Amino acid sequence: MDDLPTGAGYQYEQKYDGFRCLAFRKSDPVQLQSKNQKSLARYFPEIESALQEVDETGFVLDGEIISPEGIETLQLRLHPAASRVEQMSIEHPARYIVFDILARLGSSLMSSPLEERRAVLEESWQLIRACLCWSCERRPRRPPPLASGSDRRGSTA
Repeated sequence: MDDLPTGAGYQYEQKYDGFRCLAFRKSDPVQLQSKNQKSLARYFPEIESALQEVDETGFVLDGEIISPEGIETLQLRLHPAASRVEQMSIEHPARYIVFDILARLGSSLMSSPLEERRAVLEESWQLIRACLCWSCERRPRRPPPLASGSDRRGSTA
């Protein structure tokens, strides 16, 4: 295929090598969950903490936890020693790139078309920009270039 299809019904997202993650905030604490329903909060305390600071509850986000340094750096986080995880979170902070919002203010958006959910996510950006969509850093900005081409690939959704 020489060109990607365009028009209504097509949306393209960047593909990152990382850990798929659902973030739930019904109340405290925030829950981070892998696609096979394993808790990730222990391994990514900086993301959990940033989401905890959002002045809104009742949301569910779908995204990817990444490291600009590559997937190998993320894999080092899956370590049994809490002190090692804490050290890695300081020296090599992860980022949470959000690409969908499945619930907001306690209301499910899952029956809404992706285009509508995306609009809600973009609207929510003003509210939660300090830690979501592009990074868990405390300032809004685009993600930095990744360390190597192997960390991202084009993908259709």
